Amino acid sequence: MEKPIEIVAIFLIGVVIIVAIAIFFSSKYRSNLLPSGELEKACLELMKVGCNENEVNIDGKSFEEVCKENGLDVKECKRHCGCEW
Repeated sequence: MEKPIEIVAIFLIGVVIIVAIAIFFSSKYRSNLLPSGELEKACLELMKVGCNENEVNIDGKSFEEVCKENGLDVKECKRHCGCEW
């Protein structure tokens, strides 16, 4: 009679482990989707200088470098900032 209880316990432990792993990876995935603070600063600076990315410098990095760190090319980055449609 104890065998079914052990099987249920092992099953529940397995489900808890799978859920924990899924939550961990989904939080990592979501954090990669959110823009960094540097990108937001770069967007603000870009808007201040009339969308000229050559004039933007954030903590010693060019606009292009900040965009690449966030997985965007310059055109996508400018679109994210509202400078290109």
